[in-house]
Amino acid sequence: MRTSSGGTLLIGALLDRLGSAQAQAPLQRLDRWLSQEDRDDLPPRTGSRRRRAPRPAFITLRKHRVKDAKGPIIMKTPLLSTLLFGALLALANCGGGTGGTGVTGGPSASGPLPESQFVELNKGQSTVNGISTKKQTKVISSQADYAAELAIYTSVTPTSVDFTNGRVLLVDMGGRSSSGHSIDVTSVDVTDNSVVANIRLIKPGPSCMVLAVITNPYQFVFIPSLKEILVSERLEVTSC
Repeated sequence: MRTSSGGTLLIGALLDRLGSAQAQAPLQRLDRWLSQEDRDDLPPRTGSRRRRAPRPAFITLRKHRVKDAKGPIIMKTPLLSTLLFGALLALANCGGGTGGTGVTGGPSASGPLPESQFVELNKGQSTVNGISTKKQTKVISSQADYAAELAIYTSVTPTSVDFTNGRVLLVDMGGRSSSGHSIDVTSVDVTDNSVVANIRLIKPGPSCMVLAVITNPYQFVFIPSLKEILVSERLEVTSC
């Protein structure tokens, strides 16, 4: 069956949605209809008159004229198949939004994320107004608190978070007198009653060449757990 790039995407969605076995029958029927339409467009043989095969009543074909260097080209789009595949694409996209992560627009998943699979929301090297903060970790339990806290560090719009599935953890290294510092959550360990966020702090060693600027490394992560959130820190000094 000949298809455009858009048709290929739509057929791919049909295969993903129904599976190759279930989709085979409707694809074969569609191929027969399109093949019959191609044969109907052939010029009749000399001395004979060709009758157009009857088209199924529920199939409507639309013609679009597109010009190129060789003249007009007529492209035919099966309306029923377009509607069918469009509906399947809509069904395939249902369940968007949080996608099972608790974070709107986050990675898709068939269900809630494992408690150990955190999602980075925001990260940076300075506050929005350049004023240093104190070193801290903070558990945030509401969208309003997350937006207010994030506004201290950046002017970006906060990600929409479903706090019924987890909470946001802020890790802040505080003000530092040079470049070369960073902080981030590297992993989350899960126990029966709590989750432990493992935090890595990096500072430059004495042989490193750094800029004499004030930095304030921070990171916001979403942890898909309602258990008590604990933290475990380790410091790494780079040798450069």
